[in-house]
Amino acid sequence: MQYRITAPVIDFTGVSAGVNFTGGTADIDVPDDPQHPNARALAYFRSQGYGVDEIEPEKPASTRKTTPKGADQ
Repeated sequence: MQYRITAPVIDFTGVSAGVNFTGGTADIDVPDDPQHPNARALAYFRSQGYGVDEIEPEKPASTRKTTPKGADQ
């Protein structure tokens, strides 16, 4: 799962809990393993009042076939 973290300091650029922030935000991948460093960082951010938003995965483009204009259907 991917998350966008927003630091309490809006323009923070640096490292917090092992995660690189630029302009107050960072995007991280968090696997299901609760011992993974990003999973622990996510728990820290939540406990310290950082903004935590889940990033929805992009849906693949439609693979439906299209019929050219004027073609019989």
